[in-house]
Amino acid sequence: MNPKSNNRKPTLKISLLRQIARIELKLGKKKIRSKLKNDYELWCSLYPEQIGEACNMPINRDNSIQFSIAIIIDGASIDKCYASTQSLLRQSHANWQLILVHRESEQTSLYDTFIEQLKNKANIISIKATDTSSDADLKNLALEYSSGAWITFIKAGDTLSTYALSQIERAAQTSNVRLIYTDEDSIEGGQPTRPHFKPDWNRSYFYSTNYIGKSCYYHIEHCRKIDGFNPTLLDAHEFDFRLRFLENLESEHILHLPLILLHNAHFSLKVSQNFSNALNNHFRRTNNASASTYEDGAIKLNPNLPTTLPMVTLIIPTKNGYNLLKQCLDSIFCKTSYPNYDIIIVDNGSDESETLEYLDQIQRNRAVTVIRDPRPFNFSQLNNTAVHLTSSDLVGLINNDIEVIEPNWLSEMVALAMRPDAGAIGAKLLYSNNRVQHAGIVLGIGGIAGHPNKNIQREDGGYFNTAATLLECSAVTAACLIIRRSTYLEVSGLNEDQLKVAYNDVDFCLKIRERGYTNLFTPHALLYHHESATRGLEITPEKRTRLKQEASYMKATWGKLLENDPNYNPNLTLRYEDYSLSWPPRQRG
Repeated sequence: MNPKSNNRKPTLKISLLRQIARIELKLGKKKIRSKLKNDYELWCSLYPEQIGEACNMPINRDNSIQFSIAIIIDGASIDKCYASTQSLLRQSHANWQLILVHRESEQTSLYDTFIEQLKNKANIISIKATDTSSDADLKNLALEYSSGAWITFIKAGDTLSTYALSQIERAAQTSNVRLIYTDEDSIEGGQPTRPHFKPDWNRSYFYSTNYIGKSCYYHIEHCRKIDGFNPTLLDAHEFDFRLRFLENLESEHILHLPLILLHNAHFSLKVSQNFSNALNNHFRRTNNASASTYEDGAIKLNPNLPTTLPMVTLIIPTKNGYNLLKQCLDSIFCKTSYPNYDIIIVDNGSDESETLEYLDQIQRNRAVTVIRDPRPFNFSQLNNTAVHLTSSDLVGLINNDIEVIEPNWLSEMVALAMRPDAGAIGAKLLYSNNRVQHAGIVLGIGGIAGHPNKNIQREDGGYFNTAATLLECSAVTAACLIIRRSTYLEVSGLNEDQLKVAYNDVDFCLKIRERGYTNLFTPHALLYHHESATRGLEITPEKRTRLKQEASYMKATWGKLLENDPNYNPNLTLRYEDYSLSWPPRQRG
């Protein structure tokens, strides 16, 4: 899933393909050959400005902002220490302070050599700690001796891109910014690999993964307002520090630069029970009713259901398709643990006797209502009609080709939907072959929107775990969507005039987002989606014409937003749904 270089010597064929690709791309070709679409070495050589090794902006030579770079030695080799310090000497921004932090027994003669070499070139501080000092203790010492306006913490062996500090200085000029993070990659065998192209600020994803990583700069004044790093949280000490750092900040105080400005010698997004403990402390401090648990190597967020369970009406449009509809309803009745729901089936002109008999029979269940709407198929209209017929707290849009897998699906989605800031809640949907069909929607893929991580295996976490963690998304599919009825009505529901069949869920979610609500994907609501089993694919000329008209409406309505999904990175493709590289990278609009 993750773009990476092959550290082995490339074959003659690959070398020739790379040379051809360089020529084609420089001549303006927009599509890369499939064998090279994840060739990160080639990508880096073509777009050096994206990895901080070139700069297409004026450099501020007055160097007005000083940065403190704290290098935690932690038993690193001489070569790794040298690599980190040399990356500082190469910086285009000259106003920095180097803080070397080490334990007493760690090669102390080495640091004297470094200081002698660098003393006329920069402000160097070497801090010696006791051998019993933890990494948190070392970082606290660095904070104490920092003289910069901003500080970052790296480990010996990590290297900054040449223009890293110049880019950070430019970003730091933005009013009220207090935390800046960037993309990063790893170096293996001297070659770049595993680029981590991150989304803009995504709180839910951060809670689950600490995705911000190591390329992170803190405003020192704000650091002074909190109690430093907590050594009792061991491997989660920086995650805990970030939680406390961010507690009194708003989204506009957090800035993401979609540039690779750090090359890691040590990269890991692993979490532990300590991360869950830190997160639960954060929830208590901020009066958040959520809780987290550490399960199977991951952090699971557990939003609490209210004491009085809200009523949910599940709305299922259908036409014929007896076997699918029965499978859908049987799975809901037999496998759903959440008790407080009812169902409205919107029959859109069924004419097969088996289906008609089943609809008559199913109405004997007091939890099911069947309404008839024989008008031409209009997905938006069918759902809007049903929403106006119910007074439930929540409504669920459910396709008739959905099949429940795990009993807690509705409990999970309802708990999230009852959050005050919640918009539409989407589920993790699988094809019949257990490959992923939906794990959130990204704007711009294929022109309008697409499903990232599509077709990965059920147990695969996807690109940096994006298919396995709670995630804020610009949109989720209406094949299985839960939302407060009041919010549904607030945005006037689905667009039944311009978007009768396609893209209505994306448009709906963008209207919700525009009102300030947060759309969420949860992997903990797991269902099958036997997609388009009843309606078929868009193949007739009439359907193609309608789809083109609906796509034109989306572009006219949402414009540049379709090319700038904040929950996706401009270095990633809009051509495919696999998180492969973008050739060329897009610029944020």
